[in-house]
Amino acid sequence: MKYPVWFPYPSCWLKTLILSFSLSFVIFLLRITGRISLRALNIVFAEDYEYLVWVALGWLIIFGVILPIFLFSHVYQFLWSDRNPRFPVWLPNWFSLGEGIWSWQVTIIGLVVGLFMIVEFSPGSSFYDIDPELTKTQLKIGVISWFFTSAYLHHMRLLLGKMFDRFKQPRKKRAT
Repeated sequence: MKYPVWFPYPSCWLKTLILSFSLSFVIFLLRITGRISLRALNIVFAEDYEYLVWVALGWLIIFGVILPIFLFSHVYQFLWSDRNPRFPVWLPNWFSLGEGIWSWQVTIIGLVVGLFMIVEFSPGSSFYDIDPELTKTQLKIGVISWFFTSAYLHHMRLLLGKMFDRFKQPRKKRAT
């Protein structure tokens, strides 16, 4: 029996599972750094609100985008890739950085799809009618939809990679 093309391979489910464990660690770090940073920024820049917004936006970019990509890159390098000897120990290689960016994109796309599914299956008819506190059912819907979206995005990338690998194979010489 041939494995169906439309269903994600076990390696895609494994990458999704590892991404979810890594994401829980990233969320834990973001919550700690966010609380400490926002309290410190609020104390230092209490009078100048406009400057506080710009500094908080900078902290959000650093801790909300760059740090997760960096952490996902290290997880990928630890599990599947080798370290580049020309780089310092704390810096992952280029391929691992690309995988970190891909993991962050998968996370964001999965969260957007999960939020859409929560809105779609909620009792309210639109996004504005939903109660801000998520119920257990809504949370389960969001997590399951994130998990399936992530697995299918990894599968899509794997299939696209296989498709482009066909073009990399050397052509057979013609008999003349």
